[in-house]
Amino acid sequence: MAIFLDLDNTILPSKPAYDYAIKQLAFDWENKGIGSNKEFTNIYLSSREIVKKQLLHHTSNRLRLLCFKHMLAEKNSGISTHDMEFLLWLEDRYYFHFETSLQNAKSNDPNWQNLISYLEKLFQKHSVWILTNETLRTQLMKLKAFFPPSIKWN
Repeated sequence: MAIFLDLDNTILPSKPAYDYAIKQLAFDWENKGIGSNKEFTNIYLSSREIVKKQLLHHTSNRLRLLCFKHMLAEKNSGISTHDMEFLLWLEDRYYFHFETSLQNAKSNDPNWQNLISYLEKLFQKHSVWILTNETLRTQLMKLKAFFPPSIKWN
């Protein structure tokens, strides 16, 4: 028998991790002297909506890198959208904060070890599959940050 599980906000606290990563990235933006964290948040939310509309019905509409690229064009502060180092820095910092949030959630959840024990037993008897509508890279990062290597996903 195959068992299908939804990863986001069922097994993993994804929504709080996304929110935390953006909030922390806004502080990084401010600390780098680009603008205020409030400005970052406003530009990010606006850019995210535009990218989602432009890529409606396509999974790439969730790529933060596309939002960050659009943000730099919107900011129009002398930072070129061709400045790949800065774009990659934004993406790097985002995923750093994202993984930190997941690891903190795991550390602060007394039921986490019970979940792992249950999943390990389930995997011994059944084929377990993860369903998702998120990009592969993000999902693999979630699995790596939250679960021990003993969990082998199909």
